[in-house]
Amino acid sequence: MNWRFSQLLLLLLCFDGPGGVRCQEEEPVPRNEVLGEPTVSCAADAIYVKLRTKSTFLGHVDVKYTPDKSCFQSLVTNNQIEILIPHEECMVPRRRSLHPTGVILEVSLSVSFHPEFTTVDDRIFNMQCFHQKKSNGSSNSLAIGSPQPPPPDTKGPSCSYEVLASPGGFPAGRLALGQEVYHSWQCQNVYVSSF
Repeated sequence: MNWRFSQLLLLLLCFDGPGGVRCQEEEPVPRNEVLGEPTVSCAADAIYVKLRTKSTFLGHVDVKYTPDKSCFQSLVTNNQIEILIPHEECMVPRRRSLHPTGVILEVSLSVSFHPEFTTVDDRIFNMQCFHQKKSNGSSNSLAIGSPQPPPPDTKGPSCSYEVLASPGGFPAGRLALGQEVYHSWQCQNVYVSSF
């Protein structure tokens, strides 16, 4: 780009009506950010999150991967954000845990400080709630066995495969395209394991 064209482009960008060229630099927007870690409360039917920001929050929050953006509630008061995420309405993903026994609920919360653009201070928080199964005093144990290996003197299976003209009949000789055939597999010396 030559110098005349760049000067013309600058004039066009800064021209403001018949009064002439007036190009002002915009004042920098003060940065905002989340202060500290969010406070998360895990209730039986919802996840409650509380965040504090450096200054008045003018952006938006979003719960990722929800089927409906109106399933959660958010309350913004100056520099505090409170979000209520119901498990059922927002279809919060669940995972079972065996040790310890319970359910893990996991949700991702996006905090954007500008209504339209991504900024350096935007954050995504991944939160997990663990609901442990109550012990009722009785234990249900399940015995899990392993199959026993075959005895060392056992030979491996010996199998054969044939194409037959009829079920249980003779092996098929010459065949025509589309002719019905039967497949036969037979194995001997098969070890059946039990546990």
